[in-house]
Amino acid sequence: MLATRTCFRLAMTHANSSAPRQRLALVSSHFDAPAPPASSATAPHQQTRSHSPARASAPVKGAAHNDSSSNGNRALRPTRPLAPRADEFRFFLPFQTRWADNDQYSHANNVVYSLYFDSITNYYLINHVPRPSPSSPAPLGLIVSSSTAYASSVAYPSPVIAALAVSSLGKSSVTWRVALFEGEYAELATGGKDASAGELAGFGLESVLGGQGVGRPVRVKRDFQTGEQARAAAYGEMVHVFVDPESRRPLPEGMGDDLRQALDKLRAEA
Repeated sequence: MLATRTCFRLAMTHANSSAPRQRLALVSSHFDAPAPPASSATAPHQQTRSHSPARASAPVKGAAHNDSSSNGNRALRPTRPLAPRADEFRFFLPFQTRWADNDQYSHANNVVYSLYFDSITNYYLINHVPRPSPSSPAPLGLIVSSSTAYASSVAYPSPVIAALAVSSLGKSSVTWRVALFEGEYAELATGGKDASAGELAGFGLESVLGGQGVGRPVRVKRDFQTGEQARAAAYGEMVHVFVDPESRRPLPEGMGDDLRQALDKLRAEA
């Protein structure tokens, strides 16, 4: 019985002492194992990173390059679109600028441009859209969005010319194209004659009473160097949505035929 217990203890001692050696042998065999063939698939978690030098990727077409060390190249900048010319619009309305239009920088303040845009759109709607019958009140036009880009300045006392066109029509909305051009008087108020020292460059009593002062000839100012018509000083878009005057919701049946036909006359490609 004693001999049996002694043999069992010796066997257990031998097993316990050989276990670390077996684990060490397994670890060693793992590092000494040959690498798998190149054609064999590797599990995602067993993939290793390559330490070879990274290759330079080709530049993306149209991406801005801002490397100051490469031949002094500057960052690419987007090209600003040119302001439109008068022939891109369909309706025009001249205005005489006011002294109050100028701000402390001696040019018309940005807010003034929006006033001219409001004036020309409403002038066209009032004078060129047939008025509905009293039982059918006119829809109310609300501006839901507007944007303006400024290319140059205008200032008092030069006249200006507002320009209008329609770029798109919806069921109950219209997208206006608007612009403001610097103008110039085609001739003096004295009928084209040189004003003497005693004459005023304005309108006399006879001109005002006889109606000759209305519609004084104004033209878009020309470039003195090229002789071409100047581009717009400011331009942009306005969106009118026609709504019910009481509910202030877009008209469910859309704008009327008379209104749509009047707006369609001003349609122009952007």
